[in-house]
Amino acid sequence: CINKSSSAELTKAINSMFEWYRVSKVCYVYISDFDSEDPDAEFGKSRWFTRGWTLQELIAPFNVRFYDRAWRYFGSKKDLRSKLSHITGIADVAMRNPLMIFTTSVATRMSWAARRQTTRQEDLAYCLLGIFEINMPLIYGEGIRAFKRLQEAIIKSKNDMSIFAWQAPNWLRSTNGSDLLATSPLDFLDCGIIKASRKRSPEFTMTNLGLRIHTELIAVG
Repeated sequence: CINKSSSAELTKAINSMFEWYRVSKVCYVYISDFDSEDPDAEFGKSRWFTRGWTLQELIAPFNVRFYDRAWRYFGSKKDLRSKLSHITGIADVAMRNPLMIFTTSVATRMSWAARRQTTRQEDLAYCLLGIFEINMPLIYGEGIRAFKRLQEAIIKSKNDMSIFAWQAPNWLRSTNGSDLLATSPLDFLDCGIIKASRKRSPEFTMTNLGLRIHTELIAVG
């Protein structure tokens, strides 16, 4: 359990959570809205797959055991790997070995969280810290700024231009303006097939004036 009354303990816990799951011997997942003995029940429709915090619970541990609403065991992560990959869009290779997610492009990792939700807006960023190997302070009350801080931290630590490959849904484009950074993981919804480049991307940095990068220009038309 985490002492949420202590901001220092909460920050330390959330920044460490992915690693805790990764080194665990086994992680037990209770699916409260699924009956494994009901032939009409659909595992993929469980609310568990829509929550932001459960993404790392699925990805990080090597050994995950699933239990239904009656606490009946119905399979492990290994047993259900293909089904879990189909439900979540997470590549089979990442399901087999959690460490493989770190070779996956930033945009693709963001896409795994695109349809997930959290009670607090800031937690949409904080629940992804371990998935991107980022450690940063928590500032509840900052709203969508938390997700921008996460992206800025990723840019500082990773040479992966796929972070700019997002596209806001049509109904959001009028409010998204011309920002270089996305406003939420939802903007990466269609980025599940973007692969990390084997060729080193040109170095780039975010400054107070925007993106600074040296790259080639290609004339079109």
